[in-house]
Amino acid sequence: MSSQRGRSEAEAQKQELLQRLHVEGQALLDSVSGLDEDELSQSGVVGEWSAQDVIAHVGWWERQTLRALEAAFDYRDEDSRAKAVYSWLDWSGGLEALNAQAYLEERDRSLDELLADHMNTFNRIIEILEAAPADWLTTTAGPNAEQDSDKEVRIARDTCEHFREHASAILDWRRRTFGETP
Repeated sequence: MSSQRGRSEAEAQKQELLQRLHVEGQALLDSVSGLDEDELSQSGVVGEWSAQDVIAHVGWWERQTLRALEAAFDYRDEDSRAKAVYSWLDWSGGLEALNAQAYLEERDRSLDELLADHMNTFNRIIEILEAAPADWLTTTAGPNAEQDSDKEVRIARDTCEHFREHASAILDWRRRTFGETP
């Protein structure tokens, strides 16, 4: 009975994450809806970044999440999966260095390219999570088990919460710049 309840709770957690992904992903898209090319390129949304730069930044990190998920499911055992998560990123310069790298890699892409890439990446993340066993989100093992103790929290942080953070920044900028109300 306890095992069945655990599976049910894990499935509920998985479904909640999928729902949050859809809601926060749509909120990010809505935050740039109706902006023209000039407005999208105005700096000041987050520091000197424009709304388009913010979308590029979020997309770059979203692709890192997808890469981590794909790596996790390419391995046959949990120990190997734990080693794969974000291991290709050079964290020696810290988060700011990675964000600068993302900016340089993405700055010349059009909004249409960025949004198409976001949709493809987003849909692939959803596909992987839907196919994953529900208890995978809460299963830990291997050398990184402590830092990867709750995959749902990490995935949510790198997608849902990141989408929300930057959608909010774009909407705040729209209020400050154009006097818009949501």
